[in-house]
Amino acid sequence: MKTIKLIFKGILFYITFLFTLFFMLGVDSIMDNGIFLQFMIVEMILVLTCTNIISKDELYKITFSKYLNKE
Repeated sequence: MKTIKLIFKGILFYITFLFTLFFMLGVDSIMDNGIFLQFMIVEMILVLTCTNIISKDELYKITFSKYLNKE
């Protein structure tokens, strides 16, 4: 059960990361279409959910930092 929760938290983290990336890259076309406010609300909800649900230890595991920072 613990690993399933970690998998779902990882999915939430990477969805938030990709949504933020696409939002930042396409903000000019989002503004042209008039859906900036909706995207901003979804972005805030995703970021706040990530910061409240994912702890620093879990973030360390999710981002594979233990494998990338081997000495």
